Amino acid sequence: RSDIYSLGCVLYEMLTGEPPHTGASAQAIVMKIVTEDIQPVTELRKSVPPHVAAATTKALEKLAADRFESAAKFAEALTNPAFTLPTTQAAAIAAAGGPWNRLSVGAVALAVLMTIAALWGWLRPGPDAPKPVARYEIAFPEDEALLGAFAISPDGSMWAYVGPGERGNQVWIKRRADRHATPLAGTDGAVHVFFSPDGVWVGFIADDQVKKIPAGGGAAITLAEPARSSAGQWAAWLDDGTIVFVEPAYSLGRVSEAGGSIERVVEAGAIPGFYAIHVTGLPEGRGVLFTVCPAGCAESAVWTLDLRTGVTRALIEDAIGAWYVPTGHVLYGNDRGGVFAVPFDLETLELGGAAVPVLDNVSFLAMSGAGDLLYLEGTGLLVDRQLVWVERDGTVSVIDSSWTGIFGSLALSPDGMRLAVNAGADIWIKQLDRGPASRLTFADGEDWRPTWTPDGQSVTFISERGENPDSYAKRADGTGSADVVLDLPAAVNEVLWSPNGDWLIYRTGVGDSLDLFARRSGQDTVTVPLVVSPEFNAYSPALSPGGRWLAYVSDESGRPEVYVRPFPDVESGRWQVSVRGGTEPMWAHSGRELFYKSGGELVVVDVGAGPVFAAGQELPLFPIQPYFTTDFHAAYDVTPDDRRFVMIQTGPAASGGNALILVENFLEELKAKVGR
Repeated sequence: RSDIYSLGCVLYEMLTGEPPHTGASAQAIVMKIVTEDIQPVTELRKSVPPHVAAATTKALEKLAADRFESAAKFAEALTNPAFTLPTTQAAAIAAAGGPWNRLSVGAVALAVLMTIAALWGWLRPGPDAPKPVARYEIAFPEDEALLGAFAISPDGSMWAYVGPGERGNQVWIKRRADRHATPLAGTDGAVHVFFSPDGVWVGFIADDQVKKIPAGGGAAITLAEPARSSAGQWAAWLDDGTIVFVEPAYSLGRVSEAGGSIERVVEAGAIPGFYAIHVTGLPEGRGVLFTVCPAGCAESAVWTLDLRTGVTRALIEDAIGAWYVPTGHVLYGNDRGGVFAVPFDLETLELGGAAVPVLDNVSFLAMSGAGDLLYLEGTGLLVDRQLVWVERDGTVSVIDSSWTGIFGSLALSPDGMRLAVNAGADIWIKQLDRGPASRLTFADGEDWRPTWTPDGQSVTFISERGENPDSYAKRADGTGSADVVLDLPAAVNEVLWSPNGDWLIYRTGVGDSLDLFARRSGQDTVTVPLVVSPEFNAYSPALSPGGRWLAYVSDESGRPEVYVRPFPDVESGRWQVSVRGGTEPMWAHSGRELFYKSGGELVVVDVGAGPVFAAGQELPLFPIQPYFTTDFHAAYDVTPDDRRFVMIQTGPAASGGNALILVENFLEELKAKVGR
């Protein structure tokens, strides 16, 4: 009966010369259709037979049930001079009637119907006709601000995003039909969101767990733990009913949408330099696209995982983030804000042609199954990061707005006047706050995880300039060459000097074989095992200012927790400090506090000054969702007065925006650009 209405509109305009409703915009016309009756045909054309006018009016009734039940009934009414309407409109139509006979009525009606049929066939859009592309900017009120990841539902009717909450960030739902977004209770600490294939559920990661919650609100259900819990695209809900997600050791796991045991589908050590940071699904549970991003993400690449065979394959170099689209292409981005499309064979999981640029100035995007695109403007899919000061109450101030980049880890000099930070593949020294930034390292390969020597004269860092990651040191003023500090057969991925410079603490291994060791500086090369086990990982070491206590992270309980042991006699005691997961421990310079990340917040515990270690209750300081985290090594530092922290800000705040761009029918634009 919607076709009857459309046919009636065409007939009305043919008879009167005007459409049934007019307006300055589509919205105005729709409002008139809903709220106003049409002007009777005979008021505009008195020569129209009353029964033809009545049939036209009936075809244009607002309620479908009041229209003709078929085109045959409509045609019959047009050729029946006795047809009328039991309304006041019928009286107006009759009053404007004229001397028509049955023969002329039939001839005119037949001509009208034949003309309508012809025009309908000529003008009606075909099934393959391009749909109009439209762009809109979506701004968020301050109390509903976009603070992190976002996703669009498969049908494009709503989007989920990470926004503000009373206890850290939480998931918000914004429906197209609603003016305001709605928070989903029970999603505190959310860092990533994604929809189920049917759009009924919203998946999210919070507190190192993969969870789901009905999009309309309800109870959150935990599906798996532990999961990677920092800002990024860390999970994908496939249409075969499973969820693939990044585990804390950067391996890829898969779990049923109903929960249950976790299947490890990609081991952390299976790919050289493997750090998975972005996961999206392929149709029919065929596999996933994921990004391999070594430390610092200076050289990232998109890989495929074939879930039928378990085979992984490098797909696109110099790329970060990839999405399969129904045109048979993969969209991918780079760290310079470009988005490209390349043909992709779903059967072989191989590329089938050259890449074509389709968008620029994009920092992150999400696609709906209906072909709508949602994206955040910026200079790269890594989202340019910036260095910020964060007070204990969460107040943020930018260190230097003119300097943004792919910052990965950092360390304040002992006097707090300089900052060593790895930006891209190199170490830089930044004079605080708005002084110059100078490049410290220039060798091939990546340099990352800087730490200062106790005298503040040199910076020690990890470098891949050799056969495997080793530790080097170079004077902070840039003079001299980088000297080897620790060169081992095993990969060295963290180093830390004791406050008096007598000890070098280091971590070896990648994937699921992370252990902590120590050596005395300048005396001997005897290796002292600190926390070593084939059953669990130990990493992120931190020594108290007096060198008495060693804090570190271990997953021996099944998830990362912060522990403390005496140093160097680590076997004389052991205390678990965190109670709901913990990473990146950092000592206050006073030695009376220990900071670490837990439950989506930076927390602090008081530490006793006695001969026996004692820690108080956790006190939350501020949410960590807007800040970069590495899990295996602290990605922040605390000032000498212990009053504020230097952190790496990511997400919309770092890219300078709180607005999303919605592109309706983006696939039409994509087809035009790729020549299809």
